Amino acid sequence: RISFGSIHPWSIDNEFLEYYKKILPLKRLVDFFHVPIQSGSNKILNLMKRGYTREEIMLKLIEIKKLNPFALIATDVIVGFLDESEKDFQDTYDFLEKSPISKFHIFRFSKRDNTAAYYLSKNLDEPSSAVKMKRAKLLAELGKKKFETFQKLNVGRNSLALFISNREGDYQEALIDNQLPVLVKTAKDLNSQIKNIKILEYKKGKLFGRIKYL
Repeated sequence: RISFGSIHPWSIDNEFLEYYKKILPLKRLVDFFHVPIQSGSNKILNLMKRGYTREEIMLKLIEIKKLNPFALIATDVIVGFLDESEKDFQDTYDFLEKSPISKFHIFRFSKRDNTAAYYLSKNLDEPSSAVKMKRAKLLAELGKKKFETFQKLNVGRNSLALFISNREGDYQEALIDNQLPVLVKTAKDLNSQIKNIKILEYKKGKLFGRIKYL
């Protein structure tokens, strides 16, 4: 099983999408894409010199989902970047809400010495800590809802699952084809083994499944 680390948005081009379409039936590639967009505001993306617009990255993410509705797309997002207004934040919130992204990693901006942002800060205002915390909380709440919705989408599926060492009582954790963790009841230690499982239910924030025997 081959899995990616972070994929830069500009790496998701037609060649990448064609390759994903070709390799998808082989089930060798883990269907998890961590795409660090950082912001959903074109103004902020331009200040960050990210080299793409919200419209461009949205189309790319939609193409991934067209190829595989069960692909899990995650992102990094920064709140409180220099000169981020309420409108800029709302642009980011709306982008994340409407996008196929189901999991957020949220960071509050802090400038570091001798970076491009450090020099930008001489001319641009930085949102207050309280504003950053408020915005981060709003995105965290949205992210929780979207991730829960995505987990529930997977109930009823069959998937190959890689068992890892984590256990919760009678259950061992396994990672399905899109890296979602599923708890499977087993008395055996199945660590590092790949089994075909059926996802049975979503309960209290977790997925539960059972091994399928032929």
